[in-house]
Amino acid sequence: MTQESPQNQSPENQALQQELPDIGGLPLTHDKLFREVFQWLGLAKAFLRLVLSGPILAKLDLDRMTIEPRDFLNIIFRETRADVVYRIPLLGREESLCVYVLLEHKSFNDFFTIFQADQYAGQISQKEYHKAEDAKQLTVDFRFSPVLVIIFHHGERTFTGPIEVADLYEDYGILADYLPHRRAILFDLSTLSEIPDDPEAPELYAVLRIMQVIFSLDLSLRAREVLGAVKK
Repeated sequence: MTQESPQNQSPENQALQQELPDIGGLPLTHDKLFREVFQWLGLAKAFLRLVLSGPILAKLDLDRMTIEPRDFLNIIFRETRADVVYRIPLLGREESLCVYVLLEHKSFNDFFTIFQADQYAGQISQKEYHKAEDAKQLTVDFRFSPVLVIIFHHGERTFTGPIEVADLYEDYGILADYLPHRRAILFDLSTLSEIPDDPEAPELYAVLRIMQVIFSLDLSLRAREVLGAVKK
C-alpha cells in the first residue's frame, strides 16, 4: 500500500503527528500506524483478547507470546509489509507447542485477501518444515503448528470479500469436501459502533478509533478528540 509522505499531508495532519508522540509516537499513515502499534505486545494481547473467542483464549499463553522477527517477515511478506505474525505457546505446555496468528491488514475491500493470507500461512508452515528437517525431527510424529488468520479491515465500506479459501473455487456441485478450507476471522472496524476499552491497554481504544476515522475529512479534529479522551 502506498504510504502518505509528509509533503502530501495537510498542515493539520502534520501538526497532529507532532502531538501523537505524547502517547507513544503513532505515525498517522495506514501502513505505518498498523505496523508500528501492532508490534507492541501489550496492545497486541489486548487486541487478541477482543477478537478471539473464549475457548481459544483459554488454551493460549499470551504471557509467552512473541512477535516473529523482521527478517522472518521479509521472507514471507514481500509485497505487504504491514502484516504481523504472532507466535503463541499453548498454556501449560512446552514452548514448541504453539499457534501462529497472522494478522492481515486491509484498508480497502480486497476480494483476494484470504487467498493472499493462505499463501502466507503456507509459507509459515514451510519454514517449520525446513526447521524440523534441519533438526532431523521430520518423522511420522511431526505435526505443523496451526496458523490462525485474522483479516483486519478498516476501509470506508464494509468488507465483503470471502473469508474462506474454498469460496474462491468452483466445486461443480461434487467437490466441496475436497477444496481447501482455511477460514479467517474477520475484524471489520467499519461495522463497529462501539469499541470496548481494555484497562490493561488503553492505547488499543485510541488506535482503533483513529483507524476508524482515518478516512474522515475532519480527521485532525476527530483524532484529537480520540487522543483527548485517552489522556483524561
